[in-house]
Amino acid sequence: MADDNQVSSPIAGAKIVDESGEVKPITNAEIENGEESSVEVGAFDPEVFESTKALVTRKLVQAEELKAQARELSESLKNILTNDSTLSELEEKQKESRVEVQKRKRDLNTTPESISIKAKLSEIKDELRDVEDSLSTQLLNLYQMTGVQEFETPSGEVREFVVKARVKAKKS
Repeated sequence: MADDNQVSSPIAGAKIVDESGEVKPITNAEIENGEESSVEVGAFDPEVFESTKALVTRKLVQAEELKAQARELSESLKNILTNDSTLSELEEKQKESRVEVQKRKRDLNTTPESISIKAKLSEIKDELRDVEDSLSTQLLNLYQMTGVQEFETPSGEVREFVVKARVKAKKS
């Protein structure tokens, strides 16, 4: 492995000017690590420019090559999945199973027992809506009488409530 102080890259001969004004050569470690250096402001060194441009070009080519390799590998992986007959069969079975499950659910939902349960559920939901509406009205009355948004239940538990108003839909 090359010594960090030896320069054998496309920017060989480039120099760094540090904060104290001291000029020092760029090392391989600095090049490979992509370390930034401070260059004396206003001083244009064509060698440093060409070296930097060459490094940028090399990194760009390297990035494009890696992207192309990643694309190829992704496509290969996709092809493996697409061309596998066992996977295709399993996916087809899954589709058929899904169709069968949906058909079975439809069949179960149309049985007399299901229809009866749905009707009872609908009645209970309607009754619950009526009870909650009445409760809301009574809680509003309680609040208007006491100015407090809580009440004590027969078991001694203190329950809080929120007063809110809502507009009901038009009756046809």
